[in-house]
Amino acid sequence: MADDHPELKPAVVDIGANEIAYIFRVLPFGNRINRSNLKFVIRFDGTVCIQGVPITTDSAASMQYSSDGHQIFQQLSSPGLITVLFTLPGPVDPHMAKLAIRSDGILEVVVLKSKKGLM
Repeated sequence: MADDHPELKPAVVDIGANEIAYIFRVLPFGNRINRSNLKFVIRFDGTVCIQGVPITTDSAASMQYSSDGHQIFQQLSSPGLITVLFTLPGPVDPHMAKLAIRSDGILEVVVLKSKKGLM
């Protein structure tokens, strides 16, 4: 997939914790994500699954030049649905999560730790 779409970068995940919650920030696929296609799931065991279709920086078009100097546009296929999957350090309460997509494309989530352990 990455070979077909060199403009896509791997997802970057940053996880922090305090006594009552985890915060994590994800830059999905190194690019902005189409908000309308975002699927986001947190399970009680701390497993996080994010799926979406990235918005590529060049709108899925590649510009090349022929030997005589003419511009040639090649339409690239959509990278399709991409998944980011990771596990938080401990169990959480998925009902107590606040999700925000920042203007810079970073997905930011705060989720409370589970007081009861795994449910």
